[in-house]
Amino acid sequence: MTRTISVAVLLTALTAGCQRSPGSTTATGSAASSGDRASSPARHPLDPLTADEIRAAVQIVKGDARFSGAAFPSVVLQDPPKADVLGWQPGRPVVRRARVLALTATSFSELLVDLSSRRIVSAIEGRGAEPSITLSEIEGIKVVLSNPAFKAGLQKRGITDLSKVFCAPFSAGYYGSPTQDGKRLVKVGCFDTRRSTTNVFGWPIERLYALVDLRRMEVLNVIDDGVVPIAEGDSNYDAAAVKTLREPRKPTTLAQP
Repeated sequence: MTRTISVAVLLTALTAGCQRSPGSTTATGSAASSGDRASSPARHPLDPLTADEIRAAVQIVKGDARFSGAAFPSVVLQDPPKADVLGWQPGRPVVRRARVLALTATSFSELLVDLSSRRIVSAIEGRGAEPSITLSEIEGIKVVLSNPAFKAGLQKRGITDLSKVFCAPFSAGYYGSPTQDGKRLVKVGCFDTRRSTTNVFGWPIERLYALVDLRRMEVLNVIDDGVVPIAEGDSNYDAAAVKTLREPRKPTTLAQP
């Protein structure tokens, strides 16, 4: 079975990614480069992993040669057994485990990491699926802007300043083709940001897409179904673009014990 990718919740990350400064680092980079810090104690067995626990989990996994160069799309708490949660009392030591997705150049694995003993309890290779896209991969899809066929498609649409083009990955789907096996595929579409101030998705460049293998950061195919005009008008969300604002709603108060 081919590997497919779910990218349904990436829009916020995409916008943040396109606005990152050159000197910033990804979450994976931060976790890998930080020192060997002790994990901050959890106050309850179901407390989310702390920043120190996430760093510790990444360091433990990277200590295994199989995952020394891995990226980590997800590092989350492994829920403890229900009986342990119900029987826990404040002040009692908490056994903490992390569920880690480790993405390598050829595959990905789901690992269970014991933070107390600092060891990998289990590692299961994922087959027929892919974890979510990492920020470095989102930034890497700019490879389409150096592809001659894709650049030619942009030029046909009157776009020559590539610094004003924002590209985003979307699900490539699964069509049962053997050519998809072993590939981490996304369909890349781009947006014209020459008029954008608050909405990078406001002016899609229609009918021009690229199929990209994220493992090799390679453009496999360019689809150009013909030029259509880029949308007119102002699709920004700031007050200057909206002009007439709606009356504010009554304040909402939420109280919870």
